[in-house]
Amino acid sequence: MQQLIKYQMDINNSSMFKTIALLSSLLILLISFNTLHNFININTSFSQNIPRQNTTNIHSWISKKDNLNISIKLDPQTPIVDQNTKISFAIKKLSNSIPANFANLSVRVTMVNSDGEIFKFGKQNITDNRFVINYKFPNNGIDRAIFQLYKNGKPFDIGSFDINVPVPPPPANPLTNLFKGL
Repeated sequence: MQQLIKYQMDINNSSMFKTIALLSSLLILLISFNTLHNFININTSFSQNIPRQNTTNIHSWISKKDNLNISIKLDPQTPIVDQNTKISFAIKKLSNSIPANFANLSVRVTMVNSDGEIFKFGKQNITDNRFVINYKFPNNGIDRAIFQLYKNGKPFDIGSFDINVPVPPPPANPLTNLFKGL
């Protein structure tokens, strides 16, 4: 019995066992870090939303990586719950020194409302540097329009716009005007 305990202690104290344990731990750590890094950076786009100061409800999304500027415009300018809103996107190059080549570009738009409900639009081609969707906002809050750009059927960039859908005004009270002239 004592020999067995001594043998186990020798194995535990051996430098080979310590080296294997250390290398195994480092390998697991490196694999975990690489997996996490790939998961986080799967759709990096280096872009930002920049609201324009002069115009109402027009916003720009910029991707310096792909030299793109996409702007959004709503009609009506302020969305109304349960009424159709035309959402227009215009795409152009940031730099005029590079010719705009939007051939074979398509897009897929996904709307996510403030309750987390998702509505996906089918993939559509970008025509005359524009694409349009019609959407009825189901409730008030901050909704997000997410678009993914495709070149020759392969995704290459993704971006989003936040759209504020205000609380609808209360309905007019018909009794208010009844006693107004008295």
